[in-house]
Amino acid sequence: MKYLSIPAAILVAAILLSGFCQGQEVSIILKDGQTFVGEVLESSTDSVKVKYKTADGEKIGTFRVADLEVHSAYAVLRQAAGDDAKAQLELAKFCFYNKMPTACIAHYNRAKALDPKMIEEFDRNEKPRLKEEWAAKLLGDARRFIERKKW
Repeated sequence: MKYLSIPAAILVAAILLSGFCQGQEVSIILKDGQTFVGEVLESSTDSVKVKYKTADGEKIGTFRVADLEVHSAYAVLRQAAGDDAKAQLELAKFCFYNKMPTACIAHYNRAKALDPKMIEEFDRNEKPRLKEEWAAKLLGDARRFIERKKW
């Protein structure tokens, strides 16, 4: 696993924290590496619509969140979640599954502030399973690290 230098990590964090705002110029990066730079026209938890320039002129494209590189997807989902508790909780789960623990906790806490009763139910029914999954992932990562380093 490679780590970013501190300045690069700060830049990535600044980009992620800025989110995607309608009318703002953004870079959408797809999982296959294609990059589209343009203006966000609409975004939702499923897709983002972007007006971008090509050699043939201006085009409008709609990209599925599932097709985006994880940090582009996070920025779209974060902007779309707004003050909706359920969307914030789903974003916390997205962060959990994509190994973004700090963002996961932040969105969980935001959802809790917006709808404490929904989070109480989540804590009783779903959170214990997710904590077990997280522990298993961390243990697996540690084992793979040790095996590669032959400790």
